[in-house]
Order: sequence, then C-alpha cells, then structure tokens
Amino acid sequence: MASLARLSGTPFVSDALLALRARMLRDPERTALVESGGRHRTYAELIRQADEFAAKLGVERRLVFLEAGNEPSAIAAYLGCILAGHPVYLFSKQDGAVLDALAARYRPDVVVRPAAADPLAWQDAPRRAIHPELALLLSTSGSTGSPKFVKLSAGNLVSNAHSIAEYLRIGEDDRAATALGFNYSYGLSVVNSHLFSGASLLLEHGSVIDSAFWRNFATHEATSFAGVPYSFEMLAKGDGAWAALPRLKHVTQAGGALSPQLVRHFAGLGRENGWRFYVMYGQTECAPRIAYLPPDMAERYPEAIGVPIPGGQLAIRDERDNLVEATDTPGELVYSGPNVMMGYAADHDDLATGEPPREHRTGDIGCRNEAGLFYIVGRLSRFVKPFGLRVNLDELQANLRPHFPELVCTGTDSTIVLAAPAGPLIEDSSLLAAVTSSLKLPASVFRIVRPKTIPLLSNQKPDYAAIKAMASADPAGKKGAAWRRRGLGIVFSAAYLRQVLSEVGRILGLDNSEWHGVRHIYATLLDRPEIAGDDTFVGLSGDSLSYVQTSIALEQYLGHLPGDWENMSVDQLEQEAPVGQAF
Repeated sequence: MASLARLSGTPFVSDALLALRARMLRDPERTALVESGGRHRTYAELIRQADEFAAKLGVERRLVFLEAGNEPSAIAAYLGCILAGHPVYLFSKQDGAVLDALAARYRPDVVVRPAAADPLAWQDAPRRAIHPELALLLSTSGSTGSPKFVKLSAGNLVSNAHSIAEYLRIGEDDRAATALGFNYSYGLSVVNSHLFSGASLLLEHGSVIDSAFWRNFATHEATSFAGVPYSFEMLAKGDGAWAALPRLKHVTQAGGALSPQLVRHFAGLGRENGWRFYVMYGQTECAPRIAYLPPDMAERYPEAIGVPIPGGQLAIRDERDNLVEATDTPGELVYSGPNVMMGYAADHDDLATGEPPREHRTGDIGCRNEAGLFYIVGRLSRFVKPFGLRVNLDELQANLRPHFPELVCTGTDSTIVLAAPAGPLIEDSSLLAAVTSSLKLPASVFRIVRPKTIPLLSNQKPDYAAIKAMASADPAGKKGAAWRRRGLGIVFSAAYLRQVLSEVGRILGLDNSEWHGVRHIYATLLDRPEIAGDDTFVGLSGDSLSYVQTSIALEQYLGHLPGDWENMSVDQLEQEAPVGQAF
C-alpha cells in the first residue's frame, strides 16, 4: 500500500510493526471484522482504512486521544496509530469531564471520536519529546479516570497478543465477540490477540446477558467471548442455552476473582459441551496478561490463577526480596517478560522516558501449590475491583482529602467504604456526589460511616478492618439513614425521595424494603426521576454496570427475568409482575 514506503523509513516504526502489518495482510481477503448487522470487512479493507486515518495525522508523530468504541472506524483508527507509530490513549464515550482533565495534563495533538460528524478535533498542543517506542497509554484503573497512565510499547502489545493466541490456540478460523470495550486492557487484549493472529472479531455492543448478543453470536458464527466476574455470576442464573452453541470453542474470564464454585461450574459446562474455560490473571502494566489456568485443571484447582503465559515468568518473593521456593508459602507475586510496561506517566513530560522495568511487582500476595499452580491469598497494595474496574484506594483518598479532610477509604471488591469524622466539615451528599462522578460507579458501591474519630492501629495508621466492621455493624442505623437521605436528595426531588428511599437503602444493604414497580427500579438505578410507560432500558441509555443491577432488581420484583427485557417497555414489563405487586 502507498503508505508502506513512507513507514519503512520512519524511525519510530520498527521492523516488528512492519512484520505485524505483513502478517495481517498475509491473506488480505480474509474477514477481519463482522458487524452485528452482518457486514464483513476484510483485512485489506481494514488496513486500508487504518492507512487513511494515519495519513490524516500527517508525517509528524502525534499524540492521539481516541474514543474506543466497538465500531470498525475506531478499530481502524487504533490500528492506524499503532502501525504508523503514533502513540494513542484509549478512552470511552462515558469519560466526559474526566477526559478534559486528562487532555489538560497530557496535551494531545488530536482528540478522535470516530463516530462524530467531525471525528478529528485538533488541539493547540506544544511540541514535546515522545519516546520512540511508546505506542499506547492506558489508565491504571480501567475507566475510573486516574491521571496515572501505563506506558506500553508495540513490543509489549505484540508479545502479549502472541502469548495469548498461543495458549488459547487462536487460529484464523476463530471469531471473538467483543463483549468488552477495548479501552479496557482486557477488551483490548481480545482485539490484539485475534487481529494480530489473522482471526476475526464480531463487533458487539451489548452484554453477554443480552439475548440479542447470543442471537448475533450464533448467526455470525462467533467462537469465543470474554467476561468479568459479574458477567459469569449473571450467566450462572440463566438457562445456560448459550453453552451448547456448536461453534463455541473457548470462554475467558478475567477482571477480578471468580468464586471457586463458579469456576467449577463453568469449567464443567465447557467439559460437557466441548469448549474450554480459561480463568486468567493480569494487570494493565503487563499489556495485560500474566497467567492463565489450564482448563483441564480448573475443576480440581478452582482457586488458582494458574501458570505464567508463554514467554513470561512468575516468582514469589518474601519481605527481604528473597525467592520463595517452598509450596503454599506466601510472598509477593513478581512477573517478568517482554510484555512488562515501559513505566508510568503522570503528565506529558513522562512521555519522553521509557526504560522498561526488569520485572513487575504485582502487589498481590500469592503462593504456589504442589501442582506448580500459583494462587492469590491477599494484596499488598490497596486496590479493589468493583465491577472489574480497578480502584486505587490510596489514590482515591489523596484526591478527595483536599475537599474532605481526614477522609479514609477502604473496602472490598463489592463495596468501597468512606470514613469521615462526625461533624459539619463534610456533607455526605457532597462526598457521595464526588465519588460517583469521579469513579463513574453507581452509588450502591459506596458506604459512608461517620465515627467520632478515625480508628487507628498502634502504629497510628488507620485501622481499615475496624472501619469495614463499622460499615457492616450499622447497616440500618441512623447514621446510614441520614446519609442516604442527603445523598439521594441531590438526585431526586423531595416528592420522589420517599418512594425510592427504601429501595436504594435495600440495594446498599441498609434495610429490607421491596421494589415498588418497574418505574421505581429504572428511576433508582438509572438516575432517571421521570420514567414513561413506553421507556425501555436501551432507550434510557442503560450501560453495562446498570445492566447487572437492573436485571437483578427486575428478577427480584417480577419473580423471573423476561427474555429481551432490555427492549421491553416499562408497561410491558409491569404486565409480567405478579398480581397485586405493582403500585
């Protein structure tokens, strides 16, 4: 193609990138992308579109901020950046005001929204030094808007994609349904491992719990999908008809720990239906895959993260950094391999540096069992993963403290606890608004406690266990009720507050009230005070996070979950309710 000669003489386009390009074009008429409507795009078409996008960026190297939706134009723009050597940061459509803050910090040359009428928004950015190997920037915390970026090289991405393709046995006949956004490192690894291997993608926007997802999966002969723990928790509640799809070859799980019971359940489903279930472990810093659990060992060792990926090494180190060789003896998991990042960036000046670390210290405490499999027993660093989105509690606390003095953050993968000393200095409604806005997580994830003083350990550090115990000990107390009222008051009118208060309290684990109707569910979980009878979940722009909560709530209220419920109107759903239950 026309741009190949230009790229060959560009110092930041490596031989590895040229080889990758040649690999993708080895059979140019093979299908690369399939849209849910049925249109197929070949590798020749995809690379041509990628070249056209890269040509718009010009011959100078650009820093690109790209909205990463599961559409052909976004995939092509991403490949155009990677193959032509333009470093790119991937963001989601929901990032909103967070994107403005990141753009001010990193000063991109252009912000690209492929679906917009005018997709390229050029910025008045000063010239800056950029490391020649820098290819990709990803947030350390998924989509939670952290200003700290992981810096990845093209070599990191390619090596990890090839390792994944090797252990998943991805061939040119494989087709993965994009159940995750590719601004998320897990979703991106699905894109890379398939396209870099000459396989194809079915571009989906829905959830694996969506009936339309499975209709498209079957119609377009997809062979795999990826899910986070909540995906599989919901799939386990369904009829499991998807598990018998004849073209299904493998299913992957990452983004947080799945319970051993569910690992056994899905590994057993795979064994019975002739497909493989892979539990995987990784971190964005490693592009992102670190380890996988061989499917034939999942039912016997469901708590394990498995073995290192091909080309990588895992070790356990004690407090003095000595290698731990004894089985079932804990220490920090340390990974090394060609996919380890180039380092972190906090602002645009850091884009010029890039000495790759020799190894990555995961912050997870792990052991190795008698079968040689690694498993995790705890965390050194204070990270939690609600809905699979990694939140650094120390970073969250530091960002909030200028506005909320003495605040302490702790919690689990399901609940983030915010402890603030009792008094007038901190309004609970303001605190709740700040965390839901900055982290883009639903209010039901957060619990606020108001002790007289923050409990401390003997070393004067916060007693996180005591704070979490306080949150559990006062599930329906006056303090919890007070902050619920103030927090809900910022979203709902006074007239509506009484109706929704009891149910939001139940979601937060604060009381035992029941849902009062489909309108009540949608208004509460989608932050929509006014719901019409012909409104649908899809029409109200429900997202993947609210999908899980809403489907659970509907099942609790209706007693079952109707097929295609997300496209049914409120009035249609209300007809499904038991007699006398609706209000």
